[in-house]
Order: sequence, then structure tokens, then C-alpha cells
Amino acid sequence: MNPEKTLQKVRVSFLRGWLVSFALHGLLIVSLSPLFRHSLTTFPKEPFHLDVMLVQSTQIADKSSHIIDNPKPAIPEQPVRTPAISHAKRT
Repeated sequence: MNPEKTLQKVRVSFLRGWLVSFALHGLLIVSLSPLFRHSLTTFPKEPFHLDVMLVQSTQIADKSSHIIDNPKPAIPEQPVRTPAISHAKRT
């Protein structure tokens, strides 16, 4: 068999598959589009405004005013390990 002809057949079948896929998906979208037209869309009478007051609690403000002179490290220091003394008799 000629490899060029088989490659061409594969390309044709590949393109045909894509065309069928596009056609079926297009048909599906067109058939479902009337359902979207009948869906109700609601429009608000007034535009949305976010109305939030940013207030800091007095307790938090008091705590943040204190300065810590000697803060503890986030990771505690590892204790120095000394070798254990064996009391077993060695012969």
C-alpha cells in the first residue's frame, strides 16, 4: 500500500469526523435556543451599591498599641542533645 494514500484517507476521515461533530453540536444549540429566549431576565430597579462601614473595634486598637520588646520565635529552638551514658557492663 502507498503510505501517502493511507495518510490521505486518515486525514479525510478525521476531517469528516470534525464536520459531523460541528454539525451535531450546532443542531443541538439551535434546537435549545428557543428555551433561552423564553427564560425570564430580571433587571433591578436601582443599581447595586455596597454600603458597608469599616469600623475597628476599640479592643483590637488597644492591643495593637502595645509593643512587645522580646517576641518569641515562631519555631522554638531545639534542645542540645547529649549522648546518653550506658551503664551496661562491657566486656
